[in-house]
Amino acid sequence: MTKARDLADLISAGNPLADGSIAASEVTGLAAVATSGAVADVSGAAPLASPTFTGTVTIGGVTYPTSDGTNGQFIQTNGAGALTFQSVPTINALNDIANVTITSAASGEVLSWNGSAWVNSVLEAFDTQTATTTATTQTSIATYAVADYDGIKAVITADDATDRSITEIVITHDGTTAIATEYAQVNTTSALATFDVDISGGNVRILATPAAATSTDFTVKAITL
Repeated sequence: MTKARDLADLISAGNPLADGSIAASEVTGLAAVATSGAVADVSGAAPLASPTFTGTVTIGGVTYPTSDGTNGQFIQTNGAGALTFQSVPTINALNDIANVTITSAASGEVLSWNGSAWVNSVLEAFDTQTATTTATTQTSIATYAVADYDGIKAVITADDATDRSITEIVITHDGTTAIATEYAQVNTTSALATFDVDISGGNVRILATPAAATSTDFTVKAITL
């Protein structure tokens, strides 16, 4: 007959599982442990092999939930020894992310790091402006805020559906006067326009004077500095 073993035997034995298993009938004193509050409740045919606990269970200073969560939830700690089931946060927009701040987003903008958050901004190397002229009067074909930029490097194309011109202009300013240097002009026949710069209404402007009243499309792609 197998001798009944109490908790003291299990603690002091060098190998309490040497005979391969411990039957529920072999353990005495477990009920006393349960009623003392050390274990809220232990049930099952073989309680030491696959125990089932009910009530509050604390292991290693961490208190586990007393009931299951819902499908898809995860267990979260409060950092003070309590675990709870929580739902995965729903992110519907980039603004839901803590370090992303998007304000009045516009087509073609990108996210850039401003030192403390990701914000929407213009991709500087691809600032594009267009204009169409139907007369030979001087016309503004692109503008850049004086307060925002110290310099502009612009490539300008002109197209009247028959001929084309392309040129590059480098611009700077002192807040009052804009200064530019034009170079690398290439034309299929002759120049479709001449170009100048000025400051008006707080903006540096690129001005085109078309060579003819023919409808001419201008595209200005600039690196703003």
